[in-house]
Amino acid sequence: MTWSAPAPSNDISHYDIYKKRAEGSWQKKISIYSGTNWLDVQEFQFTRFNTPEEIYYKVLAVNDYSIESNFTPEKSVVVNAWISKGISENQSLDLPNKFYLASPFPNPFNPTTTLSFDLPEAAPVTLQIYDILGRKVWEYEQNSFNTGSYEIVWDGSNNYGQQVAAGVYIIRMTTPEFSSHQKVVYLK
Repeated sequence: MTWSAPAPSNDISHYDIYKKRAEGSWQKKISIYSGTNWLDVQEFQFTRFNTPEEIYYKVLAVNDYSIESNFTPEKSVVVNAWISKGISENQSLDLPNKFYLASPFPNPFNPTTTLSFDLPEAAPVTLQIYDILGRKVWEYEQNSFNTGSYEIVWDGSNNYGQQVAAGVYIIRMTTPEFSSHQKVVYLK
């Protein structure tokens, strides 16, 4: 899902995304600190619905002083089949059998690079990006990913939405069972 940043957007700390099912109540799903898009990989990665189900989302912005904006208009999605990189319901799934963090692609990059990783089991995942001096510039954390292969796009901005300097960055992926890192070069 994507949304537009409210004007002015220079004091936005993050966006909170809320979700509900047709018969449910709104629940906060995740806070996004970089960018104006998000994919609900937990919902749409290897999920099978016996009957179509409508899921609703809405977003609000939170500024540096913890003041919240109004919600965006609700957006709904109808889910009724396997959804994962074009896998249809009749195809077999080649699920990963080990944890893996791939080299970012493209590398070097400008303006975005894709961080790909595999999970052989459901797990919480934290992706962190550090500059060459060891300062954390970006973090993505989700409490539950299903077994599968995932891609997260980094747009070269820090957790405050500001572009980082050109240079070498270290990507670190951690789960309770696994830790790995890769190097990426950001060009301007």
